[in-house]
Amino acid sequence: MKKILLSLLCAAAASALCACASLPAPEGERKKGDNDLFDTNGYVVVVTGNDWSSRLFGYADKNGNVVIEPQFTSAFGFPENGPALAAKDGKYGYIDKTGKFVIEPQFDDAGEFAEDGLAIANIGEKWGYIDKSGCFVIEPKYDIARNFENNGLARVLISGKYGCIDRSGKLAVDAKWDYISEFSEDGLACVRTYNDSWGYINEKGEVVIKPVFSAAGGFHSGLAAACPVNDTSGLSLLGFIDKTGEFVIGRRFTKAKGFSENGLACVGLGKKWGYIDKTGEQVIDLRFDYAESFSADGLAYVGVKEGTTVKWGFIDKNGNYISERLFDFAYDFGGDDLTAVRIGDKYGYIDKSGGFVIEPEFERARNFSENGLACVRTGGKWGYIDKTGNIVIEPRFQSAVDFMSDGYAIVMEDDLYGVIDSSGNYVIEPRFDEIGSNRKIPE
Repeated sequence: MKKILLSLLCAAAASALCACASLPAPEGERKKGDNDLFDTNGYVVVVTGNDWSSRLFGYADKNGNVVIEPQFTSAFGFPENGPALAAKDGKYGYIDKTGKFVIEPQFDDAGEFAEDGLAIANIGEKWGYIDKSGCFVIEPKYDIARNFENNGLARVLISGKYGCIDRSGKLAVDAKWDYISEFSEDGLACVRTYNDSWGYINEKGEVVIKPVFSAAGGFHSGLAAACPVNDTSGLSLLGFIDKTGEFVIGRRFTKAKGFSENGLACVGLGKKWGYIDKTGEQVIDLRFDYAESFSADGLAYVGVKEGTTVKWGFIDKNGNYISERLFDFAYDFGGDDLTAVRIGDKYGYIDKSGGFVIEPEFERARNFSENGLACVRTGGKWGYIDKTGNIVIEPRFQSAVDFMSDGYAIVMEDDLYGVIDSSGNYVIEPRFDEIGSNRKIPE
């Protein structure tokens, strides 16, 4: 039976099946910054050396002072009330805010400390859990180990099978599954059996929906997209099941996404997408070549082919475009009242009525950050505008990214990275090869 194109699968299903037709590769970050650049100590990771063999990680503060000299082969930000993960001489350990190892580098791999005070750590290809003293509280005996979820369970792999343990290390879900997804808010997880069948279990490991599906998605609004193993159509058609495992919306789709808050689900047949309601009625016809689920603001991001190109726009719950004009590219609104769009080779900003609030005049543009500023490029340089379109930080940067939640942004000048505040003033002069992460920022 051919594989099913099913979006919004559990993480498990995503590893086994192709994804649905997706949106174009982003031309910049589509989501505004949703975390802080500086950690709880007021530090940010800085890197010297522009190739892997010479890269050293250290830390700087908001005054631009190097507070921990670059000396680590890898380093991460400080979590709340805990040491930071860092590597030296091929081993991982944990440092305090002076840069001293409080847990000596002894692990072959490790994770950052979670809110529960535990971190996963690897020795000799086996994973376990350590506390902030560096002692194993759950011995390293797992082939794979995940952080504990809010329900107090962690997924682990033992001899090729997945199960779940509690914080004492006791198996709460027997290790007998080929995969287990994260548990959803309703307490269910997707599981896969040895014969590639999918079902659902609860937090006690009890099978609540038997694994009789060749594909199964996560539940949204009480319904999940699925296809039975015994499908005889030859098309691997999808329908929607309830939490008893019964189909309540008949199988007639070749691809599907979960239901949104407005009660509509994005579904496809062949190469086209449309939307159904919870009764299965086709409320928006299958007429889009690309489509996303409705967001909380009641709009969905869709694309239609025009010859060899794709035009992008937004529809409401009735399937009506918010603007008669479609765009050559558009970011999702992402919860904001404005979004960047491109017409030809110029970017501007529209509101949710589809009208231009800022006319397309920029070479590149990204969505607005929480501080009300957006990163734009004009004349080959990056700067920042406000929501009236006025330039508030002059375009002078070789490269720049969105402001983070704490009001700081990484910028580049003369091939070196620095950090500015919301006024455009440097808090860290551009003198590092990288700042804040292991990824170069886009130019």
